Amino acid sequence: KHLEDPMKNKMVNKFAHASASEKSAVCLTCHSGNRHLTFWESGKHAKNEVACSDCHNIHDKAKTLPVTPFTTTQRPIEADTCGRCHKQVRNATMKPSHHPILEGKVKCSDCHNPHGALTHAMLKHETVNQQCYSCHADKRGPFVFSHPPVEENCITCHTPHGSSHEKLL
Repeated sequence: KHLEDPMKNKMVNKFAHASASEKSAVCLTCHSGNRHLTFWESGKHAKNEVACSDCHNIHDKAKTLPVTPFTTTQRPIEADTCGRCHKQVRNATMKPSHHPILEGKVKCSDCHNPHGALTHAMLKHETVNQQCYSCHADKRGPFVFSHPPVEENCITCHTPHGSSHEKLL
C-alpha cells in the first residue's frame, strides 16, 4: 500500500526491532538474483549479523555533502563505509606506504567481495597471490631466479593495506 500511495499510506518501520538476518531477508527478496550476492549466506558479514542496511542506505537519501575541495561525488566513499567497522584496516590505510585507497584509485571492493565469498577475508580471487597478480601482473613471472617467499604468499613480506615502511613492507 505504501508503494501505491506513499503520502497516504505511511511506511511502518519493521526494521526497528528486526534481527540482521531478517533485515537482509527483506532485501534479498528482490536482490537475491544478483551474482555478487551468491555467497551472502556463507560470507562473514551475514555470519556476524551485519545487515544490508548497516552499509547501504535503503532509500538513497543523500546526506549533506561536507564542504571540502576533494569531494567529487554524493555517494559515500566506500573506504569510509567499510572503515566504520574495520578500524584496524582503516588505520593501516592512513600509514605512509599504502594502496591508493584514500586517493580514490582503489576501493575495498576491488579486492574483497563484501557480499560474501568462499575465500579467506572474502577475497575475489582464490588465493592471495592471484588477488595481488590481478593488478601486479609484472610480479607473476616466470623469472629465471624466482623469489621463494612470493611463490608461497605475497603477505609473507607485504602488508596489503598499509605500512610505515616503503613498498608495503
